[in-house]
Amino acid sequence: MARNKQKAAGGKVTKAHCSVIDAAQPIVKAAQRHPDVVKISLSIIEQVGKTSTMRIKCQRIDAGLRVVGRGSTTTQEIWVYCAAEAQERVQAALEAAFN
Repeated sequence: MARNKQKAAGGKVTKAHCSVIDAAQPIVKAAQRHPDVVKISLSIIEQVGKTSTMRIKCQRIDAGLRVVGRGSTTTQEIWVYCAAEAQERVQAALEAAFN
C-alpha cells in the first residue's frame, strides 16, 4: 500500500524537512500565504495513539508561534516565525484555516 505524503515547499518553508501530516496541511498553506509570516519550520512527524479528531494548538513564543497539529495517528510541530505585533493576526488566520 503506497502512502500519499504531502510536501511543503516555497520561499518561507525551510528545506531540511518538508513532509507535512494531513492535519497540518491547511496550517502550512495559510502560513505561506500570510504576509506577516517570514519563515516556517517543520519538525519531525511523531507517531501517537489513535484519536478520532484532528486538532491544532497554538502557543505564542518570542519569535512567532509554535503550532502543534495532531492527526488521527501522528503529531507534528510547526514553528511559524513572525513579528510580535503580528502574532494575534497570524494565529487567528491559522485557526480559521484549520476550522
